[in-house]
Amino acid sequence: MVINTFFDATDIVPGQGEIIRLWRDSWQSRGWEPRILNPRTFAYDPRRKIFLERAKRDATSQKSYYRLTRWLALAAAGGGWMCEYDVINFDLRTPMVSVSSKSFSPFNALAHLDKAAADKVVDAFIGFERPIHDDTLLFAIALIYSDVWPDIHANYGDGRAWEIAKTVHFGSTEIEKVHGACLEKHRVVDACGRSV
Repeated sequence: MVINTFFDATDIVPGQGEIIRLWRDSWQSRGWEPRILNPRTFAYDPRRKIFLERAKRDATSQKSYYRLTRWLALAAAGGGWMCEYDVINFDLRTPMVSVSSKSFSPFNALAHLDKAAADKVVDAFIGFERPIHDDTLLFAIALIYSDVWPDIHANYGDGRAWEIAKTVHFGSTEIEKVHGACLEKHRVVDACGRSV
């Protein structure tokens, strides 16, 4: 089973390569086939030009621009499983996964959208009248086309839930809450006490 993430190598920050390697290794060692989507993924999508114009207009930062464009990449790739590259798999094995064609974690960092649902998210973004500054609204739109998929995902630092969850999102905000500073993510994963 394929798990996708999106990465645009335009603005690399220290430690990013290490967290992406951890992401790949954690998913691959549990039977998944990791695939990194990038801007080349949607190079031939007919909606690319209008989507990117809208994303450039609406995005408030480079990070929010990437978060918007990952949805176009997922649709262009034909849909499937998608997570952020700082979602580490500690125990989600492919034979354990039995979900509908559209599934979504309540924490907005792990989703499965079939091709039709991924296309609806992209088309909704293009057609939405008000500015969409990050992908929070796109996650909400994706949720409309998805079934909630609980109990397997947590954010780092969310009580004890992250210590037992099958997948954990090591987001910068959560790391700052726990450590008081945004440390390099791969170092936090290494020190968290769970083996990748």
